[in-house]
Amino acid sequence: MSKEEKRLYFITPVKDNGFYDQFEWADNLLQKEESYLFNSDFKVFRAREIYSYTRKFDIQLNRPFKGNCVIMDMSQKYENKVLICPIYPKSMAENKFGINIGHVYELSDTEEFIAALSEIKYVSKARFKEYGKTLNSAKSIGVLSQSAYLRILESYKNIIDAIIKKTTNYSPDLLYNGRILSA
Repeated sequence: MSKEEKRLYFITPVKDNGFYDQFEWADNLLQKEESYLFNSDFKVFRAREIYSYTRKFDIQLNRPFKGNCVIMDMSQKYENKVLICPIYPKSMAENKFGINIGHVYELSDTEEFIAALSEIKYVSKARFKEYGKTLNSAKSIGVLSQSAYLRILESYKNIIDAIIKKTTNYSPDLLYNGRILSA
């Protein structure tokens, strides 16, 4: 091995690569994580529950835009993100790609809802907080029916399968013995 190959490199977010700076960086990170772990602001979200959440915040109007979503997968107590599928009333979902999940009586007696499959994503649990309250005060609006929940999951799985097939058709070196290789 040459002298250049034996050299160790330290990667830190600070300019000075001294050992003390790395120790200080790690200590600060640990303190930040400990403050999160011992915070009493925890919430476990369960699959199929419907919640109101902040979709985005309008800086000009200084107010949040609220929306409704279905929790797609149960979150653990210490996780800070949760997988959701936004739902919209059918009358307001003209530009949304999704499936009709029917009536959600906790939200409306007359209106049918669309599950926006193209907007399934992880969001921070902080988006479920009401202003000035803790996350534990977030209450479920209702529970989606099992059949509607399974239709969302099946449709989303079919979309992902189609994407994988299309990707592997154009990139045959991604496959090895029928399995997809990760980058």
